[in-house]
Amino acid sequence: MRVNPSHLAQFCYSLSTCLKSGLLLSRSLEVTGRRNPSKRLKFLSADLLRKVKEGSKFAEALESQGRVWPRHFVEHIRAGEMSGKLHLVLEEESGYWEDIGPLDYRVRSAWLVPLVIFVSGWAVSTGIMAWARGFSYVVPQIRTLATPVVLAVTIILLSRYSLEARRIFHGMALHLPLVRELSIDLSLFYFFRAFNVMYGSGLSVEVMVEQSIRTVENAVVVDELRKSLPLIEQGKRLAESLAVTPLIPPHYIDE
Repeated sequence: MRVNPSHLAQFCYSLSTCLKSGLLLSRSLEVTGRRNPSKRLKFLSADLLRKVKEGSKFAEALESQGRVWPRHFVEHIRAGEMSGKLHLVLEEESGYWEDIGPLDYRVRSAWLVPLVIFVSGWAVSTGIMAWARGFSYVVPQIRTLATPVVLAVTIILLSRYSLEARRIFHGMALHLPLVRELSIDLSLFYFFRAFNVMYGSGLSVEVMVEQSIRTVENAVVVDELRKSLPLIEQGKRLAESLAVTPLIPPHYIDE
């Protein structure tokens, strides 16, 4: 289970404040863990503190705790460490989880709405037909629907562990009108936010783009963004390289 958005916002704000005041990361984690009202975050902070003292990078310590932290959060933290702007990234994350974080959680479950409506409608209509014509009439319909339902549930479960299943699942989500726009916009928001943090830090464009792609969670969007890497390696400008990905709206390229 992931960290509550409001608790995560407080965690990032406190950690950012400590770092900006000149405290080391280890001391900042100690102070932040003590101040946070969430018992769970106190425990996680203590574990992070131990791992940082043992020599782990902050992003590595977060990653070692599994799916507790959103992937885009961990990779944004990594971008901050790579660019030497960790305190700025934490400040951004604080505002993000305060304002946009709850929407992020809703987008992840938005694809369930049409599925629930469809299954509920089918169940009601099947029940009515069973009452009107007898159960034997609806058995073939149940058998017909069972295969795609079992397949869809299997893909959803496997998407947590298999990249190919995740591609199928995310591809299905991108075919839902409202979910498609929200998923693409959030993915590009994560990408350009990380790139902006690293820009001007002395890192190469290839490294910045590669790390920015790691903040994107939709596997289909990741595949599209990766198409730009060979062009960047050939010396093409970022805008030209990203233009080859059809999922990116033109106004992102123009900006």
